[in-house]
Order: sequence, then structure tokens, then C-alpha cells
Amino acid sequence: DQDVGGHVGGEEFLGALFATQALFLERTEQYGSWYPRIVSGLVKSQNADGSWQGHHCITDRVFCTACSIMTMLVPDKLVPMNER
Repeated sequence: DQDVGGHVGGEEFLGALFATQALFLERTEQYGSWYPRIVSGLVKSQNADGSWQGHHCITDRVFCTACSIMTMLVPDKLVPMNER
């Protein structure tokens, strides 16, 4: 969460998504402090057109934007892969 919006690439946006999902599923107390920080970082790094962009990798705005939106929706929309 320290460099979201800085000079990150798509991998960092994907990492933010995976970390948020893992902390949410485990119901750790770290999730309580993590989620507001990562959402704040994402909101601050959002482009004027509503997208997010990686700065040093082959992923594009669509990938980074999808990861950002999915990260922010974790508490409302996450369906774990092991649930049927």
C-alpha cells in the first residue's frame, strides 16, 4: 500500500487485490487497518478519467483499473473460490 499511485506497475495493483482478499478471508485485525489505507491510496492515485494506470509494466489501464475496483469491492462482493 505504500506506493500505490507512485511508480507502480500492474503487479502492485494485483498484489493489493490479493492482500486485501487474504486479509478479509482470514478476518485478521490487520484487515481493519489495511482496508482503509489501501482504499485511500487507490483513491489518491485515480486518474482524472476514473482509471488507474501502472507505470512500469506491460499491463494497461484496464488491468490496473479492474484490480483497483475489485480491491475496493472486497468487503461487499468477494465470493471465495472455495465456496460453491
